[in-house]
Amino acid sequence: MQQIEGNRLRLHDWQLADLESYATWQQPGHRWQQLDGPYYPRTKPEEIPEQIAKIRGWIEKNAWPTPRRRLNICDKNTDQLLGQVSWYWQSQETNWLSVGIVIYDPAFWGQGLGFEALGLWCDYLWHAMPDLARLDLRTWSGNVGMMRLAEKLGFKEEARFRDARIVNGEFFDSMGYGMLRSEWQQRYPEGFGRYLHQQQAKSTFKKVQPHEKTAVYTQQITQAEPNLQIETAQLNEEGLVNDVMIVNGRHVFRFPKHEWAVDHLRQEANCLNLAQQHLTLPLPSWKMYDGKLLGFPFVSYDWIPGEALSRHLLLRLPLTDQQAIAAQLGTFLHQLHTIPMPEVERAGIRPSVTNRTPQKWQTLYEDVEEMLFLHMMPFARDWVEHHFAPVLTHPDFMAHDPVFMNGDLGGYHLLYNPNTQRLNGIIDFGTAGIGDPATDFACLLDQFGEQFVRLMNPYYPNIAAHIERARFWAGTLELQWLLGGLRYPDEPNWFMVHIGHAATFCPLAAVGNQIAQNGGNMTFMIRPFTQTDKDYEAIYAVEKAVFPKNATTIAEFKHADATRPAEQFFQAWVVAQDGRIIAFGNSKYHIYATTPGRYRFNITVHPDFEGRGVGTAVYNQIWQTLQTCTPAPVILESSCYQHHPQAVRFLQQRGFRQTMRWVISKLDLPAADTAQFAPLIQKLEAEGITFHTVPNLQISDPAWMNKLHELDWQLVQDEPLPYTPKKISLAEFKKMYLDAPTAMVDSWMVAVKNGRYIGNSLLEKGSQPGVVSTGFTGVLRGYRRRGLATALKAKTIEYAKKAGFQRIRTGNEENNSMLTLNKKLGFEELTASLAFEKQLEERKVIE
Repeated sequence: MQQIEGNRLRLHDWQLADLESYATWQQPGHRWQQLDGPYYPRTKPEEIPEQIAKIRGWIEKNAWPTPRRRLNICDKNTDQLLGQVSWYWQSQETNWLSVGIVIYDPAFWGQGLGFEALGLWCDYLWHAMPDLARLDLRTWSGNVGMMRLAEKLGFKEEARFRDARIVNGEFFDSMGYGMLRSEWQQRYPEGFGRYLHQQQAKSTFKKVQPHEKTAVYTQQITQAEPNLQIETAQLNEEGLVNDVMIVNGRHVFRFPKHEWAVDHLRQEANCLNLAQQHLTLPLPSWKMYDGKLLGFPFVSYDWIPGEALSRHLLLRLPLTDQQAIAAQLGTFLHQLHTIPMPEVERAGIRPSVTNRTPQKWQTLYEDVEEMLFLHMMPFARDWVEHHFAPVLTHPDFMAHDPVFMNGDLGGYHLLYNPNTQRLNGIIDFGTAGIGDPATDFACLLDQFGEQFVRLMNPYYPNIAAHIERARFWAGTLELQWLLGGLRYPDEPNWFMVHIGHAATFCPLAAVGNQIAQNGGNMTFMIRPFTQTDKDYEAIYAVEKAVFPKNATTIAEFKHADATRPAEQFFQAWVVAQDGRIIAFGNSKYHIYATTPGRYRFNITVHPDFEGRGVGTAVYNQIWQTLQTCTPAPVILESSCYQHHPQAVRFLQQRGFRQTMRWVISKLDLPAADTAQFAPLIQKLEAEGITFHTVPNLQISDPAWMNKLHELDWQLVQDEPLPYTPKKISLAEFKKMYLDAPTAMVDSWMVAVKNGRYIGNSLLEKGSQPGVVSTGFTGVLRGYRRRGLATALKAKTIEYAKKAGFQRIRTGNEENNSMLTLNKKLGFEELTASLAFEKQLEERKVIE
């Protein structure tokens, strides 16, 4: 007989004593049936006797499969049947299965029994099935308890199939959670049973009575630090989670106030240990004690001097000091949010307690409606409805790429030094974990207002991608605190802590726009683009519909995002209509132009949705966000194809003027004759000029990359551009030309004279099979008018023909001599790319 012991329950095979209780719980009308796959057929009452008889036969035969397919959950002391754990195949061919659990009686819900039972069951399966690489858990968005159980065990949300389940006539999401064997071993290195025993040993929490705290805490400190002479001890009981005792004005000791706060303390210790390896702003350096006298752990760290940074204190400072503090906070958040996620996960960091699913936002709104609307004026209720509308109607509105975040940047956690007028440090990581970066900006918006947060732009280049979610978050904070005050009336001081905050952030913008369409209304949502496969695939579909012959590929989109300089401002948006992405747009700071304040934007709308105001809405969203940028926009540039007249009109109607025209041409390779250029190449070689591919140079010239980089810079300065270029770094050069998914290094031809690189021409992969593009062809000034550019182009054409390509595309500024050369080579004009720009200030801009 299989039996697995836990702290409060055991898992075992069917026993005769289980049958009566099981039959009772199978009768219709029980609450568990409303949550456990209510979209599946239930056992009918008349079928229950037959089912019981079948189970009785299994018991009598004692014929159980190995490994077990299910075990019963029973109370360890009373043997009462509580529920079942089970598993079923997702794909037996690949050892992929899903686990399940049900606890029948609601009286036993919310007590950690599900966590204990399912954890023991998973541990059993890992050991019984050594070939398993992963475990799944499937549920639906209406079963919030099961979702929380999955997250508590460490399962990660891997799939959300929207509106895939129908319960009582309403649509719900189908949820998929997963756990890898390596993740389980990292989380429970000694097994889940051992973990339970350790937790039981730790759960000797003794609540300290208020009148005893000073004496008990002092005694515990003395026991833990016998060499510390306590001269003064100041107790602070104002914290919601911890008591704080400051010893001798230099040492801070924190004691959990609640049993659940112990787990928070351990998570915070992990978070601080990781953060200190990456952040420059001072943080507490923790030391943790087991707290044998208290029955629970506590921590200490050296006092970081400073006072809470309040709104009125900050806004009374000179602007230069406000900017300096914004620089500290912007740098802090950028360093925190860019810690690599694999490193965060290896450190054992769990999801932040601040995280909310769409279902949780729905529940929050319902709680506000039920508990607060009664006390609110009509205009306040109207504001709540409008504020929540984008999140309730568009579940993707809060979509984000998870990062390591703090979650509670209240002014009371920011230590301000009045002498230096700077921050001395940040002291609280109690809500830190994996979550939405917008949560951190929401705290700052709520505390200090949007004008201050805008000052952080130079130090956190992509705030714009998070600002809409942050505005929503910030708008809910007061509501959340009000609800807390009603639920916990014995601690009213804590729920008035946010009185006097800024509330000076912009309302949610460009969400749920109503625009006319054939006499009706079309609703769509603009949200930040997330770097997920789903969003990449969606914008590629739009790109392919607009540019069927030369669409940017998914690999190119991903490479651009992965290699973009950290200091570059960049924001990207997508437009969704009924769950389908129909357009996307982005804007970025032109870091390669010498003129400060030059920004570029792009908007791409699916042809089926052109002319309906979608592009206008994206443009307005981009324009609004650019107003927060530093440096302020001076020139805004964009481009479009000549054969897209609607795009040309779009730009012209908004005051953009055409600055350049680039002719797009094509050469059909089967008809191209490269033999005619052999005499020219021989003549150049006789003059001491040699031709090499980059792979050959990599072998023969140790300085090849530096020389190519310098050649590129010399040539770019002569390239027809609407701006004066700035030299890119060697690392950026490598990313752009050698590491790009379009790179064809074998095709890169370089002309060399006496060891000096004097010209080059290269090809890049096209988005269509059999098609390549000319990347960049150029010759140094002293070597022009000798036919060298012709020879280089001929070399790349010959390479492309031998490689089996059918066509080359290229683009040249209409007044550039290279266009004339291409026509002589047989290139035929297809269309033109038009460059536009708009000067945003009256002052003259000198390029």
